[in-house]
Amino acid sequence: QFKVYLKSLNAINIIIKQKNIIKGYIFGEVIDGSYHLYKISVHRKLINQGIGALLLDYLIKHLNGLNLLYIYLEVNASNIFAIKLYENYGFIKVNIRKNYYNNNEDALLYNLSLK
Repeated sequence: QFKVYLKSLNAINIIIKQKNIIKGYIFGEVIDGSYHLYKISVHRKLINQGIGALLLDYLIKHLNGLNLLYIYLEVNASNIFAIKLYENYGFIKVNIRKNYYNNNEDALLYNLSLK
């Protein structure tokens, strides 16, 4: 699935790497004037150390320079760490997709206005 993210002409991906170890990454792409954040991940041993915030800071600054309208994403309703991070950045929950994931968990849809 990573190849799909990397091959898109509209992809904007960010990877934090140190000494050949990937600490975290964001994969997404620009669609119709907005950025769809497909995946944000932080190395399991580095969770809660500010890597996710660093990635989002960089992404938001970069996207502001591209004159985009929104960042939007889906997050598993049980992913409390990610939800807290997104809400701290001002993302607003706009909808719920019931039983969205294979394990029948809901997806929460979030948007962040870039204007």
